[in-house]
Amino acid sequence: MKTIYKILSITIVLVISQACSEEFLDIKPEGPVESDFWQTADQADQGLLAAYNPLQTEATYGRAEWFFTTTSDDYWVGRNKASIREWELFNMYTDIDYYYSHWQDFWSIIKRSGDVLRNVPDMDITDAEKNRLTGEAHFLTGFAYFNLITKYGGMPIYDYLNAPSDFYISRSSTEETYAYIEKQLLEAVNKLQHYSIAPKGRATKGSALGMLSKVLIYQEKYEEVIEYSDVLFESGYYELYKPNSDPDTFEEGYENYIGVFQPDANNCSEQLFAVQGKAWTGTTGGPITSIVFMPQNANNGWNYFHPVPALTNSFSADDPRKKATVFIKGEDDDFPYKDYGGAGNDIYLYTPDETNDTDMNFKKFAHAYSVEGYINWEGNNNISILRLSDVYLLRAEAEIELNGDGAGDIWINLVRERVGLEPISNASLVQLKEERRWELAGELQRYYDIIRWDDAKDIFHNTTIDEDPRGARTTFDPIKHSVFPIPINAINASKETLEQNPMY
Repeated sequence: MKTIYKILSITIVLVISQACSEEFLDIKPEGPVESDFWQTADQADQGLLAAYNPLQTEATYGRAEWFFTTTSDDYWVGRNKASIREWELFNMYTDIDYYYSHWQDFWSIIKRSGDVLRNVPDMDITDAEKNRLTGEAHFLTGFAYFNLITKYGGMPIYDYLNAPSDFYISRSSTEETYAYIEKQLLEAVNKLQHYSIAPKGRATKGSALGMLSKVLIYQEKYEEVIEYSDVLFESGYYELYKPNSDPDTFEEGYENYIGVFQPDANNCSEQLFAVQGKAWTGTTGGPITSIVFMPQNANNGWNYFHPVPALTNSFSADDPRKKATVFIKGEDDDFPYKDYGGAGNDIYLYTPDETNDTDMNFKKFAHAYSVEGYINWEGNNNISILRLSDVYLLRAEAEIELNGDGAGDIWINLVRERVGLEPISNASLVQLKEERRWELAGELQRYYDIIRWDDAKDIFHNTTIDEDPRGARTTFDPIKHSVFPIPINAINASKETLEQNPMY
């Protein structure tokens, strides 16, 4: 796995104020000292790539993002991680190392994006280069703040254009933070190019429009969701990944859906924003997400996250997404994969680890090994953060909220038709919520969805042991647990200008 030199400071303050000296991707600037680094377009791009780098770490999309949402009703942690087992029961500690590292990594994204925004406008490079570089930096800033606000609520807002010297500032309100996120994403929309014009693997105008649609629906700004998603959909640059253009069998629907998570789909137009996968080369690689999800009996997969029956039993029998999403004991016995090191092409007979209380594992993230094999820990598949199908369903939700049952049918059916399912009519908000669960299972959406829908208490308090090994989780408090606790190390390092969330 690629060595990543983490930020030396253990404070949000130093994360923001220090120069960008970490190794990122395959580039290692020495410093850089701003007076002699920001001279060429290539140097500016190196500085921008540094802002992308934390997305690959174990503390973000390599593993810890899924630790946060073991609280959902879709899966639980399948390893003996005592602090995470307590977390998913809503006994939330404030000193979990992964979460503080996650905090640092996302403030690194914000700080490094700010370096770009402060330095690039005055550089002697073309306007097109300036627009791309600053547009991506605006997107990453908005994206990082959105990740933090969904976990913790309002955040401190730093104006990097002015490089303030006092970083010990208080949290802004949720409303102020959302306004700042919208501003950043609108700047990105105005400056970035669409897919096929923009460099592959980078944020695009579609990334910004899709993320803006999500940010707006979290605030129940449904008219604006329709406005900006229209710009995305009508651009003509984005479509669902669908090798079988008109699937009329279960297998063709399955191939269309599982294909989204395989290397052949890397940076397809459906992947509006994704962590870049990279096959192991001996020195550098991509995120380790796939090995984290791989069953233990398949070449010592890490076996972390196990779907629960509440999820798998909710699928209809004819929905290919169930087979593409999970391994189920007795149902998956023909999963091909290459031996460790890439040699051979054996058939993996799915056998749950003896500690697996649900006899299931997620398949969609591990499936790339069946195609490419893996060497060391990295697979070659991208890890999607935002997909077009997600935005289709956000649009359907906005339409139903504004115009009632049936108003979102066209968007729901685009998602269903990709996997060969019959279209539905007069879909309600309840059906929309089910469709989001099935389409995006395990993709870090479910917990935040049921929180914003105010459905979490009813779900958690009334789950049976047959639906979820954890049974009813009556410790969930909809007021307290609408956000997570801020890591205590961050509060201590901030000279207590960061205020802890209520009731923690």
